[in-house]
Amino acid sequence: MFKFAPVLGLSLLLGACSPTQFERPPVTVDSDKGPVECQFYLPHIVMWDEPISFPDGMTREEAISICRQEGMARKAGGVVTTATPL
Repeated sequence: MFKFAPVLGLSLLLGACSPTQFERPPVTVDSDKGPVECQFYLPHIVMWDEPISFPDGMTREEAISICRQEGMARKAGGVVTTATPL
């Protein structure tokens, strides 16, 4: 029973975290289909990066990819101003 205590404690701790606590100002990334507005969170957690808005001709998955690509570039110390096509 006691071997599950650390796992339970960690689960409760992580469950209390919300990405909204770590929001950064939104960024607009230009793509070949139009601008994508991205919400970034912590610089080292790119998997949380997501689109706030994107053009009608773009799928949500494409917009997520563009935002995460921008997040990875920023994590590496650079900034992508124009996303590469998928």
